[in-house]
Amino acid sequence: MDFNMNAITPSSGPVPTGRNQTIDILRGMALVLILIVHCSFDFTGWDWTIPEEHVPELPMAALNPTVGGLVDFFLRDKARALFALMFGVSFALQLARSEQSGRSFERMFIKRMVLLAMIGLVHGHLIYYFEILRLYAMAGLLMLLLWRLPNKALLPLVGFLTVLAPIVGYGLLQALGLDFMAGRPPQSEIFVAFTSDSPRQILSINHRLATSTYLPGFLIGFGMPILGNFLLGLWLARKGWLQDPMVHRKALKRLMVVGLVFGLLLQSSSLIMPQLDPASPVWLFLLLGIAFLAAAPMLMLGYVGTITMLCTHPLWMRVLRWLAPAGRMTLTHYIMQSMFAWVIFYGVGLGLYGRIGPVLAVPIGLLLATFQVLLSIWWLKRYRSGPLEWLWRWAIEGLRPQWRRESHSAP
Repeated sequence: MDFNMNAITPSSGPVPTGRNQTIDILRGMALVLILIVHCSFDFTGWDWTIPEEHVPELPMAALNPTVGGLVDFFLRDKARALFALMFGVSFALQLARSEQSGRSFERMFIKRMVLLAMIGLVHGHLIYYFEILRLYAMAGLLMLLLWRLPNKALLPLVGFLTVLAPIVGYGLLQALGLDFMAGRPPQSEIFVAFTSDSPRQILSINHRLATSTYLPGFLIGFGMPILGNFLLGLWLARKGWLQDPMVHRKALKRLMVVGLVFGLLLQSSSLIMPQLDPASPVWLFLLLGIAFLAAAPMLMLGYVGTITMLCTHPLWMRVLRWLAPAGRMTLTHYIMQSMFAWVIFYGVGLGLYGRIGPVLAVPIGLLLATFQVLLSIWWLKRYRSGPLEWLWRWAIEGLRPQWRRESHSAP
């Protein structure tokens, strides 16, 4: 199995490194998009827990549905898919490094996934219920059973996991008469808890919501596609397109065009389904459901092709490379984003939950993302890795890594 590890490193930048700059940029972009999505929906309660009678009272109420709809159409599931894809890419690159060094990959990777699951359990039950590190750990362990599959088998499996498995799984649950949302607190109770100024009340509802993510409906709807996107990242890394974008410009251009065109066409199913008559044929609902589930990975691949193509142009690279330092601190920033919910949105902080919609949430998300990007640049000029990444490496390797840089010059 041939892995090309060559990196694209610009001649200058905020924090130039020997790493693959394009891959770090994609990781940084995933972080930014995830934060915008969380601020627009999960951290504000929009399109979920805000009572209908409160919606017209929100600032810029008339524009909120439009802005929320745009974020949902272009970013919501695509940001999560991109985040998962980059995990699969990282899996492949770690595997390549292990093969080159002669070290056992499986043993070290299992250790990583166990630690990731432990972090996810604490993060999910104490800070942010809808976090994905627990599912990443479970899907990562399953990757060890699947990574040896040839490329010709990977893509059909990706299609099954991201599109067909959720439909079949939900169909079986429905046939068995099981409630997808059983055990989840009522929306009114969630709204009251997150708008309260009681840490105990917020911790309680967060724990109950985190517990509900172990239900079959959640594991089918989110766990299967995560594993599918991991495998898609593995396939993409095997191709070497992200490692050597200059060499693969033609392939990346096809990926960009096909992903954007077909992704947008498939995503249009989300506009059609709400307009369907409930008496419409079952096959029509099934067809639109397949299109909807296929839209996220397809459109996400279009984004990946577009960003990677832009990275081959020096002018665009000067702009996009500012995202790369954030892409080197993904664990630190992901946990930090959950803390934003407590400090800015929940009732124990500034209390914006239920008081703003996407019109104000999107710029807040952009401001917080800008803060994280600038913090990453400042931090990595002084330290060799993010604080959680440093602790992670210490726990995995058993040796305390070097912390500070010898000087404050750019690394």
